[in-house]
Parts: sequence; structure tokens; C-alpha cells
Amino acid sequence: AWMAHGTADNDVTLMQGQTARALWLSQNGCAATTTPVTPSPCVAYDGCSAGHPVHWCEHPGGHTIPSFTAEAVWSFFFQF
Repeated sequence: AWMAHGTADNDVTLMQGQTARALWLSQNGCAATTTPVTPSPCVAYDGCSAGHPVHWCEHPGGHTIPSFTAEAVWSFFFQF
């Protein structure tokens, strides 16, 4: 799962995004620790089941597509 969420999102609250993230972390067997990935501010969760990574990109924006999305999504799928 590749996820981005703005801290100023008024349509889908940050808590709702974090709840969705928790679901993917649980489903994919991930640890609570992270490793920074390119581009910042994205992180990859450690210990996920093979072939089931979770990346989270929390940014200081609203309910928009952040400018780093293309690079981040490419990096996410390029790992396979």
C-alpha cells in the first residue's frame, strides 16, 4: 500500500487516514518502526510480509495530491 495524507485535510481527517494505515500495517504484518524513503516525507514500514510493503507520506497539505506523488509512486512500484 502506498498512502499519502495531508495534516490539513478537512475532507478526510488525519485520524481517518491513520486508521486506514493501521489496517494495512496489520494486514501486511508490518512492524511499528519505519525507514525514510525517497522522496521525503515518505517512510516505509519495517518487517512487512514479503511483497506487501506499506509506505506512508504525511505532508503539511490538505485534501490534494502532493507534488512529490509521481516520484514516490514510481519508487514504490519500482521496488518490485
